[in-house]
Amino acid sequence: MSALSRRLIRASAAWAGLALLTSFLGGCHDSANGPVDAGLLSQKIRYVVVIFQENRTPDNLFHGLPNADIADSGVNSLGQAIPLAPIPLANNYDLSHAHQAFVKMYDGGKMGGADKIAVSCAAGVTGCPPANPQFMYVNPSDVAPYFQLATQYAFADRMFQTNQGPSFPAHQFIIAATSAPTATSDLFAAENPALPLGAPAGSEVGCAAPTGTVVSMIDPSGLESTKQYPCFEHPTLVDGLDARGTSWRYYTPSPGSIWTGPNAIEHLRLGPDWTRNVVVSQTQLFADIDSGRLAHVSWVIPTGQASDHARSNDGSGPSWVASIVNAIGASPYWANTAIFIT
Repeated sequence: MSALSRRLIRASAAWAGLALLTSFLGGCHDSANGPVDAGLLSQKIRYVVVIFQENRTPDNLFHGLPNADIADSGVNSLGQAIPLAPIPLANNYDLSHAHQAFVKMYDGGKMGGADKIAVSCAAGVTGCPPANPQFMYVNPSDVAPYFQLATQYAFADRMFQTNQGPSFPAHQFIIAATSAPTATSDLFAAENPALPLGAPAGSEVGCAAPTGTVVSMIDPSGLESTKQYPCFEHPTLVDGLDARGTSWRYYTPSPGSIWTGPNAIEHLRLGPDWTRNVVVSQTQLFADIDSGRLAHVSWVIPTGQASDHARSNDGSGPSWVASIVNAIGASPYWANTAIFIT
């Protein structure tokens, strides 16, 4: 098994640490509705910020990072060793991240099917895809802020992504540690929801999705055996925060997106938390930091351009992430805030 193949299903995801949030934060109470209390800041970890970028593995994003477990090559389905080659962060093609793409890559446990993953190129692009498009790494100069953060602080190069598929279930895991539809179900959301034909442009994909929207569910045998409307109901991490009087906010550029986790949880999307804690803004986070009104726990979702998502980003993701870290670093929050970048 090649080092690359072992980690194609790995991501630097930090959601597991979020399960400790309520004990991690202790009995802290809401300071989001008033200026930050300097006395509170004298204690240890009082604030958690989760910055959720898109669709990159350690091998792809951190090639050459000193002392990290990063591969230089991988093995394809023919058993051939393929050296990794450089591409820009803002590249012109994307690899499928559907569950079936994972199954092909997993290759029955041989971990040699990366070359079987489908590739989609941007419209009108010539010379796409390049040779061995699945075996690439991002030019280190394009992600210099990430290298600086990983070198100066902590870097998780041996983390596994929990869901074996795309963004919708991933964003459920980041707020609830599950993509199951209920607390007792043995099914999990496996794919992104599919809107019905004729759905209006910009339709939501969660609990306010048009009638006929469905998401494929995977059963314990590994089959996508059923489909259902993508509106779930079960406890989430934010419910534990609410129960303790611990403030939280979820900053997102789009309320109805597959990247906006709360929109697929019925009591969050249709209850008071939606208007109180889900913030549709890319600038309000900075205003909240500057004014001393940062919630105790914040999820931060980028725009597509700043997301690092292959084929749709413009290369601004590392600077976007750095701007958040720098804003916290220049504020009184710095000594008491844990920042997870996943």
